[in-house]
Amino acid sequence: MHSNSNAQRGFTLMELMFTITVLAILLGLAVPSFLDTVRNNRLITQNNEFIGALNLARNEAWKKNVADSEEVKTRIAKRLKEADEASRKSAADPKNK
Repeated sequence: MHSNSNAQRGFTLMELMFTITVLAILLGLAVPSFLDTVRNNRLITQNNEFIGALNLARNEAWKKNVADSEEVKTRIAKRLKEADEASRKSAADPKNK
């Protein structure tokens, strides 16, 4: 029959507590680094979108031969201001921290 009928299977309370403690320490170290990576990726994405918009504006102006017009300069200045405000709002948003 069964020679180990009284043997117990599973984890002891100490083993479970030790495992949970190790996991908590590892998560405590990993989460801040992960959040910094996410924040940096958001900034890089915004920067790339802005550069793309500037390149598009430059190419359109070149196609239309209006690169020196006041209208183009005004539009670029407006876009720069909007991008700066969006960047400041994103940096001040507590959800991004």
